[in-house]
Amino acid sequence: MALKAAGIDVEYSISLPPVPRPLHKSLSFWSGVLVLIALVAAWIDSHKHETYFSYLPSGARTCYIASFSEGKLWIRSDSHPYGTAGLHFYHGPPYEPPELISSIGSSYPGSGLFPVTSSAPEPPTPGIPLWTFLPAHLALWSALLYYRHRRIKGGTTPPSGAL
Repeated sequence: MALKAAGIDVEYSISLPPVPRPLHKSLSFWSGVLVLIALVAAWIDSHKHETYFSYLPSGARTCYIASFSEGKLWIRSDSHPYGTAGLHFYHGPPYEPPELISSIGSSYPGSGLFPVTSSAPEPPTPGIPLWTFLPAHLALWSALLYYRHRRIKGGTTPPSGAL
């Protein structure tokens, strides 16, 4: 009051730190939950069914295939004498009982939807277990959430004189 009476105009401003949005309203949280659910569902489904994603480039004779079966991701390329160019999806019927599979003597899991036409057999490709994607996703997702927390709290912004 004394400053106002003396003719000095004083303005007070208080800057508060940003109020963090709750985690359940965060896009990074829900996108991570969605990816986690998709990974677990693919892992469980791969123990019951075989799923193929194949890509045949236009004018090419080689098809690139990613298949999910027996809890693993199999990536391979095959000679593909038929079909249209583009991306294709196949979700197979439930697996047969183990006795029937052992009597057939298949060396590669699955229905053989994309047969190899070359005379020389291809060496088997190792499958990547799908459960290994879960800890990788959890590590990246937790790092993203930690970065979000630090950014909101102001911990990752450089000091004003640093730049």
